[in-house]
Amino acid sequence: MFPLPGETIALHIFEPRYQELFRRLELGDLEEFGIAFQTAQQDTSEQKAEWGSIMRLIFVTPTDAKGPRDVVVKCVGLFRIESLHHAPPFSPEPFPTGRIESLTSWKRWRTSAYSQKELASIKRIMASRSGKSDNQKSEMTLITDAMIQLQFNPLERAEVLSSGQGMQVEKQFAQVVRFKRMILEQEALRKGEHFPN
Repeated sequence: MFPLPGETIALHIFEPRYQELFRRLELGDLEEFGIAFQTAQQDTSEQKAEWGSIMRLIFVTPTDAKGPRDVVVKCVGLFRIESLHHAPPFSPEPFPTGRIESLTSWKRWRTSAYSQKELASIKRIMASRSGKSDNQKSEMTLITDAMIQLQFNPLERAEVLSSGQGMQVEKQFAQVVRFKRMILEQEALRKGEHFPN
């Protein structure tokens, strides 16, 4: 899971350590929390999570007798992880904590003319599939907006973010968008069970 700014997600909170986190959020003791993006490979190797999402609690259901609850949270920012600490058993802070660097540059990331062209092609292909024409002007100016609208998976999102700053981010973004456009074009040519090369 790797939410981007503006996205809301629903979570079911059942682990006692996260029940405590959300109890503090609900009481106002904490205003925000982070979700670190970690792959299955990172979980079993020396490689550690590098990125995360800054989240705010939007809605919470009453807890049941055992403590689980359903919540809705919204991503309000991104961060780079400097260090991550897993709490020992019976710690007063039972959930993972760490040091982060808030990443604000995402607000200034724009899509290049090349990416805008690729995005327009994707939009046309998707409109032809659905049979609905979309004459509205695209609002995909921020890379995060485009990643959300094009449903980049968490690994694709991390790939773009991990590519660096400024032009490197846009270059990686353009590569992923180009690949998505090519896949959509090939899928449109598919007849039956065979996928064309």
